[in-house]
Amino acid sequence: MGTGEEGFRFGANLFDYWGGDRFHGNYWHERDCPFVTHDGVQAKADIRCTCPPESSMPRTGHVGMKDPIHTDLDIVPLKVKQFFNGRDKEKPFYLSISFRGPKDPWGDCPERYANLYATNSMPVPGTATCEDAACQPEFLRKSMGSAHGMRMVCDSNALVGEIRKYYRSISTVDAAVGKLRRLLEEVGAADNTVILFASDNGHFLGEHGFWGKWLPYEGSIRVPFIIFDPRLPPQQRGVKREEMVLNIDWAPTILALAGCNIPAAMQGKDLTPLLNGRPTSWRTDWYYEHTWTAEGRIAPSEAVRTEEWKYLRYTGETPPVEQLFNLKDDPEETHNRVADSSCLAIATKLRQRIEEFRHDLAP
Repeated sequence: MGTGEEGFRFGANLFDYWGGDRFHGNYWHERDCPFVTHDGVQAKADIRCTCPPESSMPRTGHVGMKDPIHTDLDIVPLKVKQFFNGRDKEKPFYLSISFRGPKDPWGDCPERYANLYATNSMPVPGTATCEDAACQPEFLRKSMGSAHGMRMVCDSNALVGEIRKYYRSISTVDAAVGKLRRLLEEVGAADNTVILFASDNGHFLGEHGFWGKWLPYEGSIRVPFIIFDPRLPPQQRGVKREEMVLNIDWAPTILALAGCNIPAAMQGKDLTPLLNGRPTSWRTDWYYEHTWTAEGRIAPSEAVRTEEWKYLRYTGETPPVEQLFNLKDDPEETHNRVADSSCLAIATKLRQRIEEFRHDLAP
């Protein structure tokens, strides 16, 4: 789907139902805004927003609106209900829902959540300190989000305030998911609908003085992933697995759940054996890369992560800057061991493994 208007119109027409937005969208709309009222079937691309102030993207708050409703808490459930009311109940369905949150501005949550966690102590990352931030390479200190991250770690009150906003945004999504679960019950689909819940990226909360989601450290690359299958027997529910799962696994898993063949070209793995508790071989390492530089504001990087180690290198530097972390002994990634003579063998092995991945994954 393109980011331009024509690309959007083309992309929207690929779906039987479309209730989405262009770009990241806004958290608030008038209840009678065309974005809210369009039917998603006859005029999929008619998602223009007429709320004040027009052309503001993203718009913060709902000043000047007469009857504002929140995208995640109100509009998403409304659209999902519209989808269920219009679908062919004799056919299976696949519905993909993308929430606005937790995307900044984090504080743009419904009023009922505005004071949530106000008296709770927040779990501040152990590496969110000025001292740790000052130890990072200078080229990383210039990367996107770094200036804000430095401000946060040098002002603990400000950092805790941002984390509270982040949690409020996530709690809004939580409440919306609850609404969708109840809606499944209302339409009689709760007992045979598999729910996959995930996120597109992690987010630094001041770790090493960073902010955002563009660097190959754990705070950025780890995401939640939950599969709820109401058909599973009780002993297989609520099980936490330690295998390394990637976002490329989602598509083959969905195909498997739907009883469809998985194309051989797909790189991901079907997760249903893990879901069903069946013995299966699994990956022991995987390749990471981030090549978008945002016109030089992000340091491009690549990495290989095993169950115990992470080797990464920043490819935009000459020569590339390397880092090696033992994630079992050093989960917060504070001790770069790439120059440690005792780690020469593992560093050599992981350098070679990156080259193997690059060769195998080349188009």
